[in-house]
Amino acid sequence: MSWNYRVMKHVGAPDGMNDWFAIHEVYYDNNGNVISWTVDEIAPISDHKGGLLEIIDLMRGCLNKPTLELNEAGELVKRESVR
Repeated sequence: MSWNYRVMKHVGAPDGMNDWFAIHEVYYDNNGNVISWTVDEIAPISDHKGGLLEIIDLMRGCLNKPTLELNEAGELVKRESVR
């Protein structure tokens, strides 16, 4: 199993909020298929500035990967190898 940061598009929230984008931790099986993700978006947190920079660099890298889309029920629209 592996993980990385990914941008997720949240579509049509039940509370009527417009679509929005957030960074989540996404987990993959050994074949690179998405198997789970954090429910809430991720904030960079560290006990030192250097750690924050490392996390922010990893998060910045996810902006170059395809966006994962969640439907109104919070389910991934397409479960394919997208690591």
